Amino acid sequence: MRTAARAGRPVLRAGLRPTRVREWRKEPLLAYAGIGRPEKFFESLAGAGATVRRTVPFADHHRYSESDAVSLLARAAADGLRLVTTEKDMARLAGATGRLAELREKSSAFGVTLEFENPGAVGEMLEAVALKAR
Repeated sequence: MRTAARAGRPVLRAGLRPTRVREWRKEPLLAYAGIGRPEKFFESLAGAGATVRRTVPFADHHRYSESDAVSLLARAAADGLRLVTTEKDMARLAGATGRLAELREKSSAFGVTLEFENPGAVGEMLEAVALKAR
């Protein structure tokens, strides 16, 4: 299999950059996530300067239960930790009721933005696609 670069196609490289970095340095955290690689999320928090005291990984696409909410809320309260999760997990908790609603209310989302190493190349690719579509 040929790589995109060897096939003469442009290769885009990008990374995730945390937003509101100063906010994550204010108080110790209990971080939880139900994504494919929760450890990467926890490492991103630490990389942003956050004090992550406790981590709770869940499987990808985890459907949070009332007992999950009770456990997370209790752990955070007992240790005086702020709850933080991914934007994906916050979206999954939208419209929740009961203790899940309380979990969502007491949690913050760790936001990230996608940054391309060469944003000009992205623009060029989009222009080329637009021209072909005409």
